[in-house]
Amino acid sequence: MSTLSSGMDFVDLNFLGRPGIIATAILQSTAGVALIDPGPSTTLAGLKSQLAGKGIGLPDIRQILLTHIHLDHARPGWWPAPPVSMARTWNASGAR
Repeated sequence: MSTLSSGMDFVDLNFLGRPGIIATAILQSTAGVALIDPGPSTTLAGLKSQLAGKGIGLPDIRQILLTHIHLDHARPGWWPAPPVSMARTWNASGAR
């Protein structure tokens, strides 16, 4: 996937082995990484692999933003858990 803009990128999660269905947006700054809509738990391996390919480790993630709670957007079931337990999770209603 190509970079959208400086500090903005995305990865395809290859949902059920099919590209172009679910993507996660990545925002990067000196404060760390934010993910927008990290996808369902079934895409965790793909998410970790795609992030690693961009030089991003789970400890780099500081914020998780959910646009809404559907399975294709909602956080994986393991979140937050070490090593990302310090990440703040936000959803569209503003609840944390």
